[in-house]
Amino acid sequence: MGIGQIGGSLGWALRKNGLAGEVVGAGRTIRNLKTALSMGLICSYEPTPEQAVRGSDLVVFATPVSTIPGLIRSLAHAIDHGAVVTDVGSVKGDVVKAASVLRSQEISFIGGHPIAGTERSGASSADPGLFKGKTVILTPASGMTSAMRKVKRMWESLGARVVLMEPLRHDRVMALMSHTPHLLSYAFTDTIARGLARDKDLLQFAGGSFRDFTRIACSSPEMWEGIFIMNWKEIERTIKELMKSLDALAKAISRGDRAVVMRLLGRVRRLTEQVR
Repeated sequence: MGIGQIGGSLGWALRKNGLAGEVVGAGRTIRNLKTALSMGLICSYEPTPEQAVRGSDLVVFATPVSTIPGLIRSLAHAIDHGAVVTDVGSVKGDVVKAASVLRSQEISFIGGHPIAGTERSGASSADPGLFKGKTVILTPASGMTSAMRKVKRMWESLGARVVLMEPLRHDRVMALMSHTPHLLSYAFTDTIARGLARDKDLLQFAGGSFRDFTRIACSSPEMWEGIFIMNWKEIERTIKELMKSLDALAKAISRGDRAVVMRLLGRVRRLTEQVR
């Protein structure tokens, strides 16, 4: 369900590695579905979500995360009993709550989130090796050991490292490590956009640091609007911590305290070197 970069890459990787007998796609636009079919990301596509999920052993929701809870509720009646359902959404709390409707249909749900992808979107941005060496977070569910094994095995077969995590902790971690950085990039880029109204030549001075900081602001607005709203509680908590760090650095700079500034910059540099 959803043949963007993540969904398309997953379908392509499953086919390439012989892990699925048939991969059926569904999405909003025929043009994107035709692109996915021509690239070999899927075997076929169906005109409606209901037709796409029928007969499936495994259903993967890879649409923007804000749409996943509603899709789960509306398609619960169409998914076969005994099937396994998972997702790739960047927010887990609301998705896991919505998935409770599947239990009455004897359908297992395992929340998932591959920490992979770029700012590009659509089927044309798919890459069958996208998940190799990447981390995939799965949210455990009681009484669904068999389903968990199936979803875990799928991701590991694609070269990913699987980590199990409670939904609440997932959303807190993602607010800190992904959602807030994206929010800052969007906000900073908007500041530049407003600055262009006063100084139309600003962009000629854009260097590597500007491009690095604003790159993720090229991401899908539809996807990130949903993430920001769905996980705002945890993002807001992270922003408050960020403001403490910004305030401490600003005060040290304003009073000319070189030792404090250097200590903070050095500490941060050592941390960033760990993820290079």
